[in-house]
Amino acid sequence: MSAVQLSDKELTQVISAIRKLPQVERAVIFGSRAKGTSKRGSDVDIALFGDAVRRETVVELSNCLNEETVLPYSFDILDFAAIDNPDLIRHIERVGVLIYSKSDA
Repeated sequence: MSAVQLSDKELTQVISAIRKLPQVERAVIFGSRAKGTSKRGSDVDIALFGDAVRRETVVELSNCLNEETVLPYSFDILDFAAIDNPDLIRHIERVGVLIYSKSDA
């Protein structure tokens, strides 16, 4: 089990989907999975970073993870640059767990 309370196989599937989107420079899991407090049925919150990330990027990844994979979770995908809630920004910066970096790919 990884630090984000997903199995290695599940995390690999998520990262594979992210890798298909060249606009994404980094991806971070935040929320209960990053804090280690998720419960059965908890969603997976992912923030995407990258100058070229747009709403379409978010929708594409959301559709892929929520509709095309057989992962038993609901995925909530956000463009970090589009977040205007300062508390959410601080939360992501504080507890977010990096799961993908294009420079490491």
